[in-house]
Amino acid sequence: MDRVDELLAEVLQGQETVSELGRARAYRACVQLAEKKLYRDHDCNAFLMRAAELLQQQPWRVDIIHNRVPEPRAAKLMVYEDDQEGIVLVGNRVGLRYVSKLLGELSKTALLGDFASLDEGQEPLHPDSFGLLLALESDAYFDQQGDENVLQLADAVEDHVRHRIVNWDDVVAVQFLQGVPGTAALTPQRLYRLRNLRPWTSRSRVPRKWYRNDTSRLRTLALTDDDGRPCQVAVDLDDPEVTCYYAWHLEQVSGAVAEEPQP
Repeated sequence: MDRVDELLAEVLQGQETVSELGRARAYRACVQLAEKKLYRDHDCNAFLMRAAELLQQQPWRVDIIHNRVPEPRAAKLMVYEDDQEGIVLVGNRVGLRYVSKLLGELSKTALLGDFASLDEGQEPLHPDSFGLLLALESDAYFDQQGDENVLQLADAVEDHVRHRIVNWDDVVAVQFLQGVPGTAALTPQRLYRLRNLRPWTSRSRVPRKWYRNDTSRLRTLALTDDDGRPCQVAVDLDDPEVTCYYAWHLEQVSGAVAEEPQP
């Protein structure tokens, strides 16, 4: 039994994991352990992923890389695209050492697919810089990049996203197809009123529902969970597992309920 399995066995001891509610509560216990004790641990996200798979929950991720490598104030970085050279990363000495440390910590994480991101418009990136995503993958990942099936799947996802245009300024409620990460009591396929919508940054500790590496469409939703407590969750605005409702949707539902004949 490896360390991740030992941690999982410790948290799940005595937990009821047969019912959907029991599995959700058990995963919240795993997230709480990760927040309190594993937030700088290289095994943290592997633990959360294995727990999510076992408990059939939406996985949550802790930004352990940035937790282990504080951002130096003097760091300066610039990412841009050159017609001849391709993508170019430029930095001062402090900035390049910072990126080097991020890469070093990322190479030690136990979870393939883990990443560290530097967001566009956020320090230490120059205001005119692109964002930068650093990610860990296996050798097999690079062998698959030329596979036609992978390219076709990517095109299909892009087509789906292009056809899923939502005006979020008018959204008043949301529904999650699957469970969402974090400790908030949010039930799949239940309707939740949207209190407000806020920008998301990589420094945010708000639980993030994973959809893709790109963070440009991530936003923070403020909701009220099943226990009546305010909560927040970061979602990709194009995630097909997040259903949006306008006010007229809710009016139609309430009208249908009102017209239902009484027994």
